[in-house]
Amino acid sequence: MDSGSAAAAGGAWLRRLVGAVGRRVAEARAQRSLRAEFDALERAGALDDVLRDVDMTRTDLAAIVKADPGAARRLAAMAARLGLADALRRHGARRDVREIELACTRCAATGECDTWLRGSQAGGNEKFCPNAAALQALRD
Repeated sequence: MDSGSAAAAGGAWLRRLVGAVGRRVAEARAQRSLRAEFDALERAGALDDVLRDVDMTRTDLAAIVKADPGAARRLAAMAARLGLADALRRHGARRDVREIELACTRCAATGECDTWLRGSQAGGNEKFCPNAAALQALRD
């Protein structure tokens, strides 16, 4: 590899790193904001009513607050890659979709998921994704 190619590769790597750090910072800010909103609802005595309105429990809420802040981005990108973005939006209020979202927030395969999302293959997510079968069921 000549020095120009090496510099280009290094520049691309640096851009990806800066982008990833920027996303993490934005996700952490969003997570803090979400916690603050839930705390405000709790102080106002409205949290349980809101949770009831959206068919959630405090356990669900705790999972969301502790969740990987990149989960929503990954799930949306995976749904788009699999051609399921419309189905996910259309069925967004269903309990099975909530279970998909919660599983994504608890997932330990974030590195594999990010690698897969950077690629171009249509399949292969079933090797690491705990939601692969549930996402496929949305298609059916």
